[in-house]
Amino acid sequence: MMEKPVQTPESVYEDRLVCFLDILGFSNLVRQSIQQVSTQNALYDFLHKYSNHQHAKEVFSGFGNGDGSPCRDSDFDALKVQYSYRFTQFSDSFIFSVRTEDRFSIQYFPILVGQFMLHALDLGFLVRGGIARGAMVHLENGPAFGPAFIQAYQIEENQSVFARAVLSKEAYECIRNSGSNTTDWIEAGPNEEFEITVASFLKQKHSSSLASKQKIPAFSDALDKVARLLVGLESSEQDRVGEKYRYVIARLRRAIEEA
Repeated sequence: MMEKPVQTPESVYEDRLVCFLDILGFSNLVRQSIQQVSTQNALYDFLHKYSNHQHAKEVFSGFGNGDGSPCRDSDFDALKVQYSYRFTQFSDSFIFSVRTEDRFSIQYFPILVGQFMLHALDLGFLVRGGIARGAMVHLENGPAFGPAFIQAYQIEENQSVFARAVLSKEAYECIRNSGSNTTDWIEAGPNEEFEITVASFLKQKHSSSLASKQKIPAFSDALDKVARLLVGLESSEQDRVGEKYRYVIARLRRAIEEA
């Protein structure tokens, strides 16, 4: 009787570009929400807006069809497939990733990160994160794990510090090699690391000649919003947490000077 050949299990990992983001000062916000109903509502609205069910509408709502018409709700699932896009939200943490084999998905990724950061600010929050490239399995409403995810989490935890998303060298190279001008959304940080901030996103978003008139008003609007968040911090948070807000303010002020 012949023995059945041993089957080698197939790897569930894919080569993915992944971003891990969370809300700055979330624990303090939750403590405040016990006494402040407005903070409860703000947290609920933001987390619900970017829940696993709602996020695709927020991510792809700015896309248009070939005839120039805006995308409908029924188009979002097809766009998720087209961009090999996966998203997971739990508590104050957000994970999104794309397969690196799709060049257009990689090109869109820094825009996706910057857009999320700007939307968070519009809703009254700052976020920080890490971006990595490597092996990962990521299914919506399912598993999300792998070396790339761990690296993105560690970058957020140990390197980002401020309200920004820091990229690993591998992630930066992946984006840079995907096409021309793809790294225009990314800037060098104070220690020569690569980062995406609200300022770097707005700078590129309004870089065209048609949009350039909106550049300084957009910077100023974002600056006012961050300044109001800074003023709203409790006195005990002004040094440790406030430093992370002041970093964004400095970046926006520099952008205004360079505009």
